[in-house]
Amino acid sequence: MDNSIGTLNERSVHAFLKLYFEPNRDSHEIKIGGFVADIVGENGIIEIQTGSFGYLKKKLKAFLEVGHVTVVYPVITGTTVINTDTGRKYKSPRKKTKYNFLSQAYNIREFLADERLHFVLVLMAVSQEKSGSGKTASKSDRKPEKIIDEITLESILDWHIFTDELPESFNQKEFEAKTRVYGRDGWGSLQTLISVGLISQTHKEGNTKIYKKLCQKI
Repeated sequence: MDNSIGTLNERSVHAFLKLYFEPNRDSHEIKIGGFVADIVGENGIIEIQTGSFGYLKKKLKAFLEVGHVTVVYPVITGTTVINTDTGRKYKSPRKKTKYNFLSQAYNIREFLADERLHFVLVLMAVSQEKSGSGKTASKSDRKPEKIIDEITLESILDWHIFTDELPESFNQKEFEAKTRVYGRDGWGSLQTLISVGLISQTHKEGNTKIYKKLCQKI
């Protein structure tokens, strides 16, 4: 599939990803266990989640009783802002990385060890129109522009990509500097890695918690 998405503008990234993963609209919006799944096909249930994973809890409990579930999470790595008043284009300083997934996964940590649960992280660039300034500024819905990469997490064994670049021992500030996920999201990311057995807290240096990487069993 061509990774150039063009001018598709719907609300938005969610709708594009449904068609990207399943072009057959007959497989969209299927009711299962009292909930509506985004996609149901030969590969099981696919749920596109652009918001908080906290909203997934009840759905996951119902869907995992039926079979395999893949959660698709878009990671906006860059946004081109178009000022419709001036025609100027610029890159927004706000961007995410694959590590932002970890802070979201904390909200569904009780499901992460389930072998029927899988994830696909879609790293993508978007554009957004803006008019006005300050508190009166208005922004359009984000337009998907290009898919940069896809990261498939079939099982916890694939999660090593979140620890490969970390030092053997580190604190939260060092983790945040490496991942660019800060504050409460940084803390949640660390707790996620602890919950899936990829790191552990070893000791404290003063009031600072020290973590270390753990070897995965293959």
